[in-house]
Amino acid sequence: MSGSNIINLIGGRGYTGSELLYIIASHPGFELGIASSRSTAGQSIHSICTGWPDDGSTFTQLEPEGVSSYPADAWVLALPNGVAERWVKCIQDAFPDARILDLSADYRFDNDWTYGLPERFREQLVKADRIANPGCYATGSQLGLLPLKDQLASPPLIFGVSGYSGAGKTPS
Repeated sequence: MSGSNIINLIGGRGYTGSELLYIIASHPGFELGIASSRSTAGQSIHSICTGWPDDGSTFTQLEPEGVSSYPADAWVLALPNGVAERWVKCIQDAFPDARILDLSADYRFDNDWTYGLPERFREQLVKADRIANPGCYATGSQLGLLPLKDQLASPPLIFGVSGYSGAGKTPS
């Protein structure tokens, strides 16, 4: 795919990682470099993501220190909360110009990262190299309040309850 943006995915088996694989498979401007997953290393990507072309691509087991072998335009970290820091450091050291999108909560309140809600921060995101993805409750709450944000007399109070594990595929 000439002219494509190469994306490396760390954490390809979980819910957000596998959904991203569907997007990459159908997007003419994206090309998958690698999809890393400890639990499914060596397995066909198509076996987890049925929308993926059955082209023989497999999940790779990769540790942060091995990222320098896999150049990419962008890295997506679809990892559990608390795990991204080591990956980010290694990616930044190996590829300082690569974009990093963290889907966990690790960088959401870090001023060096752009908060990834395009409905509010589209202009900043276009130029951002470090993007922290908002969670589902934050996204739903902010999108619901966005049309009213300039009329609010005080910060709103949002309360959300879930009976499921949140991100991931294993109920907990």
